[in-house]
Amino acid sequence: MYFTEIQFVLAGPINSLFESFFECEGGPLFLNAMVMVTLMKMATYYGFMQPSYLWHFQERYGQQWTVGHHLYGCDLPNPLKKGK
Repeated sequence: MYFTEIQFVLAGPINSLFESFFECEGGPLFLNAMVMVTLMKMATYYGFMQPSYLWHFQERYGQQWTVGHHLYGCDLPNPLKKGK
């Protein structure tokens, strides 16, 4: 066997794996597992990580905004801007 023929040697076992697991018997199981993993990752991020990011951002920058309604075409002075 030559090294360049490795793709042909491995093609049979890989093909049988795909035919037996992903296409026929285990297809719905594999798809459900992928959906569940995705949902768990989203729940972990939006349930645990994102609130702490939002809380940290609010605590760090919440009282320091220096922009306001004047950006939208109003000529009134910005009440959020600190005096010079």
